[in-house]
Amino acid sequence: MSVTELVSEEGAQEGKGISRRSVELVVAFVLMVLCAALAWDNNKIGAGWGGAGPEAGYFPFRLAVGVGLCGLAIFISAFREGNSELFATWLQLKRVFQLLVPLLVYVASISYLGIYLSSALFIACFMKFAGGYSILRSLATGVITNLVMFYVFELQFSVPLPKGPIEALFGF
Repeated sequence: MSVTELVSEEGAQEGKGISRRSVELVVAFVLMVLCAALAWDNNKIGAGWGGAGPEAGYFPFRLAVGVGLCGLAIFISAFREGNSELFATWLQLKRVFQLLVPLLVYVASISYLGIYLSSALFIACFMKFAGGYSILRSLATGVITNLVMFYVFELQFSVPLPKGPIEALFGF
């Protein structure tokens, strides 16, 4: 896609998107739900003051309540304000998700494939599909980069990183 096509596409999308108010309401709600879960969990393990001092959930419980109250304040403020200012266009959000989705797949694959194979695949796929490089250049860059990373971290610094089936094949 050329720059002029990109600019005209953005211009066509201008004014269409998600409002700042909607984003603030959703983020505040998610924050309150997470804080409620944390408060509940920390209350179960003990959020009071025991004979030897604070119990295990004492400080995390109070922190969760404090942050949850901040989330409530944001929710109320966003609800009252009614700000219809545009937060992001749908095209901008699409671009964010084009990066976020592969990144989430990469992070999830680390526990199954190990960090080196996952990273090699992530680099190669990202170069091919987002950068438009040839498959050969993409694969070569992904593999060489991770061979160097393996040499530096595993062999030189002795820093163990998550490994998968490929490293097991070679005895690591």
